[in-house]
Order: sequence, then structure tokens, then C-alpha cells
Amino acid sequence: MRRRKFSSIIPLLLLAAVLLAHRTGLFLAFQPERPDSLRQRRHPCQLVKVLDGDTIVVRWRGRIEHLRLLRINTPERGQPGYEGSAGFLRNLLSGKRIEFQFEEPTNPARDKYGRLLAYVFADGENVNVEMVRVGWSPFWTKYGRGKYADAFEKAQSEANSREHTVQKAPSENSENKGLSDKMSSNSLRPLRSQR
Repeated sequence: MRRRKFSSIIPLLLLAAVLLAHRTGLFLAFQPERPDSLRQRRHPCQLVKVLDGDTIVVRWRGRIEHLRLLRINTPERGQPGYEGSAGFLRNLLSGKRIEFQFEEPTNPARDKYGRLLAYVFADGENVNVEMVRVGWSPFWTKYGRGKYADAFEKAQSEANSREHTVQKAPSENSENKGLSDKMSSNSLRPLRSQR
């Protein structure tokens, strides 16, 4: 009798373990890379936190990773536009299926802070391009133009044609020289770009 009770609990425990492993992303850690998937593979992940307008924290393959969004550059903490760009990115990603893609699928790159450099997608939409389209960042080409250059250029053009766009107000030493010096004082709504 006791043995029968124990054997009926085993399937429930196995089911709970599988659900827990799936929920925490452990299965992703054991999926082998397929050669045919290396071309333009998007990697599913779970959003943990939005740090600012161009950096997020995700759970990928059972590990916590910091992702730096490629080809954009939003205001840093303490700069005008920081809260607005971070809040917009948070809303853009919230409750959606998140994936990311490397510039070169066979060579994942990291920046000097150890962050993975990637394009992020929310329900299939390129979030990096959308941040430019709505004006929270210029198309940032300091490290190259990338594989989505046409989409970024179109997004930049759309942002510049609207009455209100967001551009980071650069300092004298800014890496984004040539961008607008104007930014709204409340950091939530940008002013028209002046290129």
C-alpha cells in the first residue's frame, strides 16, 4: 500500500521538476547549437530588468547576462532623457516574447564591460530600431553601421520628420558630436532634432 502511494507521487514530482526547469530557462542551457541555425539565429531569453535605455538584464541558457543594444546610445543615469528612455524601453519589452541576435552569429561580441552586444526583439519587432524611430536614440554608428543599417536610417528619418523627437544632449566631449544640443528639461519628452 505504501509503495503504491509513493509511485503515484513520482509523476507529479517529475512534472513539477520539468515545469520549474522550463520556467527558469535551464532547458535553454542544454540545447546544442545546430549549424543551420547559426546564420541569423535569434536567441530566446527572459527579461530580468531594464537598466537604462540601451542596456537590459536577461536570463539566457540558465545564466544572467547583461545585453547592450547595438547601434543606439541613450542618456546615462543623471543625464536628461535617462528616465524617459529607460521607461520607454521597459514598456516596449514588458510582457512580450524577448529574443536577441548577435551582429555575427558565429562570433558573439562583448563590450569592455562584459555585456553581450545584440539586437533585441520583442514579439518579433526590432527594439533597437524602434528606439531610434521614436527618437530616444540616434542611429549610433561609432562602431559601424551593422546589418540593419537600412532600417535604422529609415527610423532616423521618421524620427527627424516628427515635431517631437528625442536626442541625447551631448557634452563637449561626447561620442555623439553633431547631435542636437536640445533636450526637454523634464527628461520625458524630447525636442526636435537639430542635425
